Amino acid sequence: MGTLTQPVVLAVAREQSSTGNLLVSACISPFVLHRVFLKRVEVEFRPVSLGACFGVAFVVLVYCSGFLLAMASSVSFLVSLWVDMLVYRLAFHSQKHFPGPVPAKLSKFWAAKQVLDSNYEWYTVALVLKAKYEIWRLWPRELLIFDLEAIAPVLGYSSKTLKGPFYDSMEDSVNTTRDKEFHRKRRKIWDDAMKTSYGKLMGFVEGKSTEVADSILKIIMDGGYAIGLLLHVPWLFTIVTTFAFAIGPLKQWNDRSRHEIDERKKVQNPKPDLMAHLITSTPDDHAGRELLFSESRLIISAGSDTTATALTFLSVLLSLPEQSATLANLRTGLDCIFSKPSNDKGAFSCMRPLPILDAVINEGLRLYPSVYFPSQRVTPAAGMTINGRYIPGDINISIPAYALSHDPRCFEQPDEFIPERWTTRPELTINKAGSMPFMTGPYDCAGKKLAMMELRSVVAKIVKDWNWKVIGEGGEKWDRAAWFGGVKDHSIAGAPKARVVFEKRV
Repeated sequence: MGTLTQPVVLAVAREQSSTGNLLVSACISPFVLHRVFLKRVEVEFRPVSLGACFGVAFVVLVYCSGFLLAMASSVSFLVSLWVDMLVYRLAFHSQKHFPGPVPAKLSKFWAAKQVLDSNYEWYTVALVLKAKYEIWRLWPRELLIFDLEAIAPVLGYSSKTLKGPFYDSMEDSVNTTRDKEFHRKRRKIWDDAMKTSYGKLMGFVEGKSTEVADSILKIIMDGGYAIGLLLHVPWLFTIVTTFAFAIGPLKQWNDRSRHEIDERKKVQNPKPDLMAHLITSTPDDHAGRELLFSESRLIISAGSDTTATALTFLSVLLSLPEQSATLANLRTGLDCIFSKPSNDKGAFSCMRPLPILDAVINEGLRLYPSVYFPSQRVTPAAGMTINGRYIPGDINISIPAYALSHDPRCFEQPDEFIPERWTTRPELTINKAGSMPFMTGPYDCAGKKLAMMELRSVVAKIVKDWNWKVIGEGGEKWDRAAWFGGVKDHSIAGAPKARVVFEKRV
């Protein structure tokens, strides 16, 4: 009997030892993985790859050790990994001495929760924080900086910072690339050819639309809430966009951009536009075609939604009773340039500089910039000093433009619409660098000149030829406080719907 049971006992002992070793390894290996790999590598844009590797490892474990042991090992691995990451972030991270809520230091989901709790008004969260400290740690590896002295060293032309890993979660384009040399070359093409995008109109100038245009704009509008939430959790944003472009609603946008590029290549335009320059300046290989596709979507989204948002705010602001003098002065200036109301159906450009028009536009963009989400940068390896405070190297930093444009250190009466601060009342502008509607430095908006041309043209056209007022639903009185209190932060500003009644001037 003893002779027969001895091999069985030995086999059981070996199996138990093997099981114990596997579980111990599952508990210890996450520590090594985190300290050697995850802590040193930007993983925000690799969640799908990492998830696939984990899935393959789990299948192999199931095949070799059975489902129960594989599940126990996987749970031990994940729990140990998260415990190690949380302890490191809270007690050993180079940013541990910066103020911030404990949950924010542990996970980016804290910021996502604030977005939900604030009803997608993250900019109001930032304003509350600014009142207490100038530097906050609101993410495990990122600082939010309200110090005006940070603008030049972080965003300026001589800055040694690089674009942050957040941009890796999006398609590569002139707006998102982290490669400085590639950006410099690509940006030159954009700067040299800032005209209309595909060389044809969608019909909006004539007051018409198309099914395709409506579909694209609906995707942009519907995606605003998801983007405003997921931008705070880049790795989750990467997962969502990866599958959305493959099988979700963004696939239609993706397919349409490819179709438009193919059609645009067939057009022989004697006056090359932006797309013509991009096409001729981009290698006709797989990488080049993908770049064109992503930049075509950039042209549609950044070139339409931001301008439309700015026009909405300007129209509403100029309709306010207290702005009647500003509106009258603007009309006087326009009437001096154009002798009578125009009868053409299209847009027109202001042929001469008109300071009051630019002042109205600049003030509207200061008060309600089209882009709320702060541009992320990575500090150089040696770190950097901002206004006497040392910022460690290789961490992410962001400067919230909305908060600075409403900062009394930059502007007197910062929450008031006063266009004269840009013309006849310069004393109301303390530090104009606080207003960055198109960002600043080498990564400022590539389409800012075109955007200003559009805004000047449309605002001048409306002000010169029309009277208008904002009304409530069903013709009821417009709730002004509710409208301005309902502005959302979707990365791009989300202006509430405004019902506007226009009447032709005579």
